[in-house]
Amino acid sequence: MAIEKVKGFNNLKGFGFLEPPEISSYIFAHFSEINMDGFKRLEQGLVVSYDLVDGPRRLHAKNIVVLEKGNSFIETKPTDERNSRVRTPQFRANMAPQSLGSLQSY
Repeated sequence: MAIEKVKGFNNLKGFGFLEPPEISSYIFAHFSEINMDGFKRLEQGLVVSYDLVDGPRRLHAKNIVVLEKGNSFIETKPTDERNSRVRTPQFRANMAPQSLGSLQSY
């Protein structure tokens, strides 16, 4: 297992990179390989351990474990997707009011 710091991680897209000093290229890190409870995310500067494997285009990190947590790192649990969605009027834009049905005869 290798130990490195996280170079950067996009929590919205679910991937990021690790930057080991002995290798000239970045190592790809996907959220599905992070071993933690709740919402799986990383932050720049976190120290992680991982297994290094060859991927289709570059090196990949597998079995990622956070060893040291940063000050702003907070473990959260995923929210219920139905409760987090916001319904706005544009979702009903294609629905014509029923009172307009009588205007079509003109």
